[in-house]
Amino acid sequence: MKISSLKHARLLLVVLVLSAGAARMTPAVGGETSNDANSNSIGGQTIAPVVDPTLSLNAPETSVLKSAKPADSGQRVAKAAEESQVAAVALPVAIATAEPVMPVMPLVMSPVAVEDELWIISTRRLGYPARHCTPQLSVRKHDGQCWQQASIEEFLAGAGPDRPTVILVHGNRIESNEVYGLGASFFQTLRQTDKPRPAVRQVIWSWPSDQTRGVIRDNRVKAERAHAEAYYLGWLLGQMPSAAPVSLIGYSFGARSVLGALHMTAGGCLAGHTLPGVSAAPLRARVVLMAAASHCGWLAPHAPYGKALQNTDQLLVFYNTSDSALKFYKFIDHSHPEAMGRVGVGSWNCQGDQSVKVQQWNVANSIGTSHAFNDYRCCYDIMRRVRQSAFWAPGE
Repeated sequence: MKISSLKHARLLLVVLVLSAGAARMTPAVGGETSNDANSNSIGGQTIAPVVDPTLSLNAPETSVLKSAKPADSGQRVAKAAEESQVAAVALPVAIATAEPVMPVMPLVMSPVAVEDELWIISTRRLGYPARHCTPQLSVRKHDGQCWQQASIEEFLAGAGPDRPTVILVHGNRIESNEVYGLGASFFQTLRQTDKPRPAVRQVIWSWPSDQTRGVIRDNRVKAERAHAEAYYLGWLLGQMPSAAPVSLIGYSFGARSVLGALHMTAGGCLAGHTLPGVSAAPLRARVVLMAAASHCGWLAPHAPYGKALQNTDQLLVFYNTSDSALKFYKFIDHSHPEAMGRVGVGSWNCQGDQSVKVQQWNVANSIGTSHAFNDYRCCYDIMRRVRQSAFWAPGE
């Protein structure tokens, strides 16, 4: 009797396995066969998975086999066969109902469109600038296959009125081996549009932002370093032809450097430094700030970045009143300031004609409490506005 039950249970198990395999190999609409257990498409049209609230993705697949053992071996095999049927049905549903992960754009082998350029300009080997120094910037250009060493003269020679130069200044705690992936994925997202756009020169500004010991100390060190980056970036902007459109995108402490650079190109003094031979010709710059780690009141006329808007065609500010990291920005110095990336730009900062240049959005509903750069990059509405500004487009 036990042998008969054992054979019956094994036969039942084989039938169940074959049935489950046949169900997964069911031809899709159009005659094509899908071999993907996670596929939720019919005829190329995506459908929402069926959600069973009683299933727990934290429970292991074989947890049902850990119940009390039956009295005899025949019952044990029959019980295993019965439970395997439950597992065969429940497992594909559990996979399909997993919470969706925010899409991150893959880094393709060639991150540069044919008509575009991709550059990295690095200050990682530079210390703090001496008075009126000419910085020895490290410049590399991507040729579609690999990085090639280049010179600052080559970079400046390619600037023209019909090709915007878009410079991305990253935030804190980005190591040198992470810069390329971060910048290339951002620009890949930025280029994704079916609207006409100009050819662009994409520039990743790489600065020494490796983490130092102590959270408060790390932030204070990077806040001070941002002023050095403002000098170096301001020097570069001062070498650009006045007719060449420039777009500056600053994230977190990178936003601090961008504002400082614009202030210095307008003749301003920052941390005791001024730029040598500042051109009287105005700079054509559009600026995007995301989660800016800068004082919210520093655009006021006599504040540290009081001249930043003079050379700015448009300032686009994305701030987040729920940003959990910028909540602690008040510890950056003893004045306990509020971060621009958390409260935005106050109306008292911009007076007269300067106020019409500023546009700002509270993105708390889209970003939540996050301070992550990728959350901004993966938000469609944010990137649509960034694209419109960075490409100097009238609208999308």
